[in-house]
Amino acid sequence: MTTLSVPSVAFVFFVIALLPLCGHANDSADLRKTEQQLNAKRQEETRLREESAATAAQADSLSGERIRLSALIQEIEQDRTEQQELLAHRHAEMTRAQELLSTSLAASERSLQNLIKLSRQPPLMTLLTPDAASETRQGAALLRWYAEHLQKDVALLNTRLDVLATAEVEHRKVLDRLQADGERLKEQETQLNAQLAEKRRLQQDQKKSAAKLQNELERLAQKEQTLRSFLAELAKKSKAPEEPKKEPDIAADNAEEPATPKEANKTAATRTPVAGRILTRFGQAQKGMTSQGVTYAGAPGALVTSPISGTIVYAGSYGKYGNVVIAEISRGQHLVLAGLGQLIAQSGERLKAGEPVGRLEKSGVDCCKLYVELRKRGTPINPLPYLQRPAS
Repeated sequence: MTTLSVPSVAFVFFVIALLPLCGHANDSADLRKTEQQLNAKRQEETRLREESAATAAQADSLSGERIRLSALIQEIEQDRTEQQELLAHRHAEMTRAQELLSTSLAASERSLQNLIKLSRQPPLMTLLTPDAASETRQGAALLRWYAEHLQKDVALLNTRLDVLATAEVEHRKVLDRLQADGERLKEQETQLNAQLAEKRRLQQDQKKSAAKLQNELERLAQKEQTLRSFLAELAKKSKAPEEPKKEPDIAADNAEEPATPKEANKTAATRTPVAGRILTRFGQAQKGMTSQGVTYAGAPGALVTSPISGTIVYAGSYGKYGNVVIAEISRGQHLVLAGLGQLIAQSGERLKAGEPVGRLEKSGVDCCKLYVELRKRGTPINPLPYLQRPAS
C-alpha cells in the first residue's frame, strides 16, 4: 500500500467531502466486509495456534518416547556385549577342561599299561624271584585302585563339560533373545523417527502458514484502520486524517535464548552418548599428541545419542572423520560427535539429551569408535563432566 504525503492526503479528503452520501455508504460497507475478513482471519489464527500447540506437544511426546527407546536400545546393546564376553569365557573354560581331560587320559593310559605289565608277571618269574608274587598281587591291587580313581576323575571332568555346555546353550539363548529384542526396538525406532520427522515437517508448514496469516492479518488490520480513519474524517470533515498506529513488534521480545550446559542439565539429564567404554580421555597423550576430547569404544553399528540438549548446526561427512555432528549447546559452546557411520539427526534440529543422532561405523579402520569434543569459544574443554549418566 502506497503511503500518501500530507498535501495529497488533504486533497483526497477535500475531494471526499464533495462526494455524494453514497460514497460514505460504500466505505461503511467496505469497512464491515474488512472487519468480517479480519475476524475470520483471527479465528483462523486461533485455530492454527491451537493446532501448532497440539503438534508441538505430540512432537515433544514422540521425542520423549524416542529418548526412552534409545536408552532401552543402549541397555540391550550393553547386555549383549556382556553376554558375548561371558560366552567367550565359558568357551575358553570348556576348551581348557577338554585339554585337561585329554592330558589326564593320556597319562592314565601310560600308567595303566605299566600296571597291567606288572600284574601279568609270568609264573616262572614268580618261582625264580621270591618277591615277584607279592609284587604281582600289589600291582593288581594298585591297578584296580587306579582304574577306580581314573573313572572318578573322568566322571568329574565330563560333568564339568556338561555344565559348561549347558551354560553355553543358555548364553546363546539369551543372545538370541537380546538380538530379537534389539531388532524389534530398532523397528520401533524407525517408526518413531518417521513420525517425528512428519511432525517436524508439519511444524515447519504451520510456521509458514502462521507467517503468511500474520502478514494477511497485518494487511487487513491496516486496511481496517485506514477505513476507520477515512470514515472518521468524513464524519468530522477533517482535513488531515489520523495516522494509523503501528503495531509493536514483539517477535524480538519473545526470542528464546539457547540454554547453557549448566542450565540444560537442570531441565534435561545428560548421559553417555554410546554404550561402551572409554578408550582415550581428555588431555591424555596419544601418538605424540594430546587428546582434546574423549574417545569411546562401542559395538559395530551401536546407537549414538546426544549427551546434551542443543541445536545441530552441522550434520554430514567431514573428511577422514566420517560423518560428524556439531551442535550448539549455548552461545560460544559447541559439541562435536565424530566417527558416525549413519546419520539420524539433521542440521537445524533441536535435540534433547538422549535423542539419537546416528550409529557407529560397522567396519573399517576406525570402526566402533566415537570421538566426543566440547569447545567453549573455540577452546577444547573436558566433556566428561557433561557425559556422566545419572543414577537411575
